[in-house]
Amino acid sequence: REHSEGLVCLSGCLSGYMARAILADEREDAEKYIKLEKFIFDMDKMYKISVPIMNANLKGNNREKTLQQLRRFDAERVFISLDCYELDEKKRREALSTLSENCHYFKQYGYEVGAWIWSFWVKKNRDFQSMVSIKGTEIKEFMCPTDEMFVEFATDYIKEIAGCGVDLIMFDDDFRYGFLGDSPACLCERHIEMINDITGDCKSREELYGYITGGGKNKYRDA
Repeated sequence: REHSEGLVCLSGCLSGYMARAILADEREDAEKYIKLEKFIFDMDKMYKISVPIMNANLKGNNREKTLQQLRRFDAERVFISLDCYELDEKKRREALSTLSENCHYFKQYGYEVGAWIWSFWVKKNRDFQSMVSIKGTEIKEFMCPTDEMFVEFATDYIKEIAGCGVDLIMFDDDFRYGFLGDSPACLCERHIEMINDITGDCKSREELYGYITGGGKNKYRDA
């Protein structure tokens, strides 16, 4: 606590220790973590406690149970996770309808409500360009942001999420491409073409791999 000034405290995503405790129904452990962080970082003055919850799990009696836990933790904001984009129109309507219901439910009790979605995740993709690792491995469920059709689809989707009444929308950190494993970025054919356009060269994937993973600063990394 003595050295906490100026630091930002993050409890992590659904894989974080606090969320795992809640999901495992280890409420006392979760409450202990929250109280400890509130003490160390003086959160009463500086921060809001935000709790992430899966949208699909907030139905019926689960809403009331969740509300009781939020009150125990002195939470002020709830992030309702939509997981991924739904291509199936029926599932999409159901997810957005549930989000709207959940949003209005928690707002009536004074909570700030955010929506949380993975930036590029589309399950059972059949319409868009998937990301490709620098080694050439297709990451089938994560879409390449150079695909204009996906950008248009995602833009409309986000507008619909905003229309559900949420106060803010958080995009998950797959912006960092950390889920690709062997790759710091997408290197699909479109990206290769873009890099070559920027650099004025005509490098293959194998050549770009060497520049991206070895040596120091270079124009290919910049591109």
